[in-house]
Parts: sequence; C-alpha cells; structure tokens
Amino acid sequence: MKGRWQAILLAAGIMAAGSFGSARAADIAEGKRLYRVHCESCHGERGQPEMPGAANFSKGEGLMKTDAQLRTHMTNGGRMCPSFAGVIMDRGMFDLALFLRTLF
Repeated sequence: MKGRWQAILLAAGIMAAGSFGSARAADIAEGKRLYRVHCESCHGERGQPEMPGAANFSKGEGLMKTDAQLRTHMTNGGRMCPSFAGVIMDRGMFDLALFLRTLF
C-alpha cells in the first residue's frame, strides 16, 4: 500500500508541474538539497521528525495536498514551520515538493 501511495503522490507532483509556472521538469536532486538545508533539522533525514510536533513525512503527514497547497504552506509557513517566502524560489518549491513525496 505504501508503494502505491508513493507512486500516486509522485505522479501527482509530476503532472502538476505547470502549477508552479515552471517550464522545466522537476529536479529531485535540487529538492533533496533544499530539504537538507531547510527542512531536515526538524523533519529528519528520512522524513521522521526530530522536533516534536513536526509533520512525519515518512507517514505521509502533510503530503496529502496538491503541489499548489504545499507551495502555499512553504510560502506562508504554518504550525511550527517558518515561512520560506523569498528564501526558496518557486522552482525550488516545486523541486522540494516533489522530493517530499519520495519520503512517504
């Protein structure tokens, strides 16, 4: 079942590439780099949180959203997560959203 959800989420991310206005394919390696720099300290290396209250991406927490919803969350922040507006550009947010889906 986990593999099925991974495939669905990954496909949704790829199909929604236009939602970020990007003319290029997503770059999972760049998404992983951004995750390590900005997210790993709270959400853990493999999506299992290091900080209490952070979403557990390995269980799909916070990932049952469209790419546009993930981008809005990354832009505005929420709960304990800070805003990344002006820190991660639109293309980077798409790369990061696609990488996040690989953790589930």
